[in-house]
Amino acid sequence: MKNDIVNMIHLKGGVAIDVFNKSKDAFDMFRAVLQQLEQQYREAVLKLDSRIAISYDDKGKLEVHFQAANDVLVFIMQTHVFNFDPSHSIHRSSYTKDDPLRSHCGMICIYNFLTDSLKYKRLSDNGIMIGRVFINKDGHYFVEGKKQLGILFNNFETEEITLDAVAKIINSAMSYALESDANVPGFDMMQVTNLQALSERSGIGFDSGKSFGFQMMHNENK
Repeated sequence: MKNDIVNMIHLKGGVAIDVFNKSKDAFDMFRAVLQQLEQQYREAVLKLDSRIAISYDDKGKLEVHFQAANDVLVFIMQTHVFNFDPSHSIHRSSYTKDDPLRSHCGMICIYNFLTDSLKYKRLSDNGIMIGRVFINKDGHYFVEGKKQLGILFNNFETEEITLDAVAKIINSAMSYALESDANVPGFDMMQVTNLQALSERSGIGFDSGKSFGFQMMHNENK
């Protein structure tokens, strides 16, 4: 029994370290590509309209922001290592059947917020998760997400995370965010308020966000 526990600690502990390192390498690729895109998009957009903001903001080891006009993409690396429910399709491939530890993955989440939610620190505003990138100990990856994000990047058996792959993921996420507009909430939803709420909102505007109180234009494609 003792040897079994020691072996399990060694096996699972080693995989966790390998997965974390590969996920960290992938997140560093996201940083590098986002910084390149900031310069490229800023130069191109400024030629068209100097009022539009394009910016990259490093929030620490595990979080970076990328603003494109009225949208902010937030990339967050989770420090945990995850496995999937036994019914998940990942377990049906020969790739993971040959080595079940290949299904253990790190995760990078991609959220979309409105720029004003962050600018005015409207903490009750919600964003939406538009994608999450899973990376295993071999550096193989796949993406779950909205529209093209959930279609283009699902060849887990053969695809390894690279700078080119990261650039495609980011551009797909950006396209989705920019295409999904916040609609005006129904009149009845905004009829009632109180003085405390008005006082708290003074100078920062009403709660909005990409999902709270708003219906996305592309709900039928989610």
